[in-house]
Amino acid sequence: DIYSHQHLLFSIQKAMRLYFATSFIALGFISKLVSEVIHEVVGHGLFIALFGGRLTSVHISITWPYELSGVTFEPPLAGFDDLQLAIVYASGIIACLLISAMLQVLLLTRPHIISRWLLSSFLFWVGFWTFINAAGYLFIGGITPIGDISQLINLGMFTKTASLCSGLLVFIVGFVALSRILRDLLKREGIFSRSLWPIAIFWLII
Repeated sequence: DIYSHQHLLFSIQKAMRLYFATSFIALGFISKLVSEVIHEVVGHGLFIALFGGRLTSVHISITWPYELSGVTFEPPLAGFDDLQLAIVYASGIIACLLISAMLQVLLLTRPHIISRWLLSSFLFWVGFWTFINAAGYLFIGGITPIGDISQLINLGMFTKTASLCSGLLVFIVGFVALSRILRDLLKREGIFSRSLWPIAIFWLII
């Protein structure tokens, strides 16, 4: 009868939303680790190797920014000059900015290329965490220099003001772009017909 049919549809929709929510959250944790690897290995590790150094250890923190990830390395026999050292310290943030920007542009301009929502969600999360990594370092570093920003300031290659302003600019642009991507993802999958409040809750929780 009609009641049974409506109850079945409601149960299916509820199960779909639960599956989406649990998968989406799980992908968030996985992509968080991916973003840290991008910062430490793809960013720092690549330029350490390019300049003749050797990566000796990698520490990936699952609780960043409360505990920082990091790498240790051995410089080449001649050492790094100041410019090379600055590039090594800045490369993690730069790598995250580039990856996030590319993913945001892809998901904004070619959303239907990514037909599977699991892949779309994963790419969204990687773009989000790499954005947070870079914007967080820049913004926090502009208030209390930490990690790479502290090293760049000590080298005289960066300032707290430049870090803070850069962080604010990156955050504003990324906030707008990622909010739109998340809205389109939710609408495309039919998870929420009115998807503004989930986006607001997403940012508040994060």
